[in-house]
Amino acid sequence: MTKQAIFDTLSLSNATLRGELRLPSDIRIAAWQNELDRVSYHTDEVHTLSLYTSGGEQTFRLDARQSQRNGFKDAICIIPQQQESVWEIQGRFEFTHVYFTDIHLREFIARELDIEPRLFSVPDRSFLEHASLAAILQQLGQPQDWQDDIQQLHIQTVVQDVFAELCKMQSHRAAQKARFSGGLSLRTKKTVQHYIEDNLHRSITIAEIASAAGLSEFHFARAFRQSFYTSVHRYIEYRRVQRVRELLTRGQKLADIADTAGFSDQSHLSRVVKRQTGVTPRNLKRYLSSLPR
Repeated sequence: MTKQAIFDTLSLSNATLRGELRLPSDIRIAAWQNELDRVSYHTDEVHTLSLYTSGGEQTFRLDARQSQRNGFKDAICIIPQQQESVWEIQGRFEFTHVYFTDIHLREFIARELDIEPRLFSVPDRSFLEHASLAAILQQLGQPQDWQDDIQQLHIQTVVQDVFAELCKMQSHRAAQKARFSGGLSLRTKKTVQHYIEDNLHRSITIAEIASAAGLSEFHFARAFRQSFYTSVHRYIEYRRVQRVRELLTRGQKLADIADTAGFSDQSHLSRVVKRQTGVTPRNLKRYLSSLPR
C-alpha cells in the first residue's frame, strides 16, 4: 500500500473514521467526522479528493490565498501529492476522502481519454463549488454499504467518472503546443491499441506488437510505458478483462469466455478478474446484469 500521509494524520487527530474501503490499484476511500481540531497535512504519495457531506462552514484552510475561505456542504477540496496544508476545524462536519496514485490516474487518462497524460496536472483547490463533480462523488454512498461486492464494483465505476471529470476541469488548448520527448506518436499509439484489440483471443508477444508498430522491441517497451503509464502485459490484461465484461452479458460459459478473451483457462480468467476488480467473475456478472440497458 502506498504511504498515505493525510489518512495517517487524520488517524492521529481528533477525527473519527466512519468507514473505509480499499479498492484495486491502491485506491482508498474513507469517510471521516471531525470537530474542534487543527491538522497539518505534509507531503503525501497520493492525491486526495474531498467532498464535504455534512457541515463544513466552520472549517478553514489557513495556508492558502483563496476567495472562499471556509467550507460548506458539497464543497470539494483537491490536495495534490506533495502538497502541504493546514486546516482549522471549529465545528463538527463530515467528509469523504478519495486517495489515488498519480500513476493510476495517468494510466486511466492514457487508456480511456484522448489526452496526452503529461499535459494534465492535479490542481490545488479548496472549497470548490463544482456541481457535476459533487454529484458524482455523492454516488459513493455511505460506509455501511461499502463492503457489498456489487456496491464496490459500482464505486469503481464512480471513481473512473471522477477521474474523467477532473480532466474536464483543465484546459488543454495552450498545452497542446507542448512537445514531449519519448513515448509513442498518436498514430502509432492507435495502431498498437487496434492490434491488441484484434488479437486478444490469442497469446500476444511484445515482439509482434513492436513489429506492428515499426519499432524495435526494446524501444517499443520503453515508449509504451511512457505513453500508457503501465507495462504492455498489464495493459493487455486490462483489455482482456474488459472483453470478459462484454462477454459475461451474453450468457456465455466462463470456459468459453476464457478462450475467447485469451486466457489460458477458466482458473486463469478468475484470478485476473479478481485481482483487477476485487470480485469473482460470478459477482461481476451479477453487477453487470443489474445495470440498465
